[in-house]
Amino acid sequence: MIGCMGIEYGLESHFERLRAKGMLTLDEMAQRLDISTQQLKTCRAVGLVRAHLCNDKNEYLDEPGADPSIHRSITESQWRETIEGSKRPQLLENVAQRPSEVRCEA
Repeated sequence: MIGCMGIEYGLESHFERLRAKGMLTLDEMAQRLDISTQQLKTCRAVGLVRAHLCNDKNEYLDEPGADPSIHRSITESQWRETIEGSKRPQLLENVAQRPSEVRCEA
């Protein structure tokens, strides 16, 4: 419904409004800082780069004012913690499928 209203009234999406303010995509920002996209995500995680959520897919746009030597200010342990944290499997428990649970839908 909201998407239809945006099209009908010619409204820009949140992504388009942020891009108009000069925000950069992950690839653009990584290229500008001469670092990998994973390193940029680490910089975001430790608070060295400001980013704005631009949609419901957990995609961000970065503010362009970051210092090009930013990756030098992150310690080796911060790199390791962030990278290891991103590789941890997320355990999602489907409560309704536990064998000991009895469901009564009366």
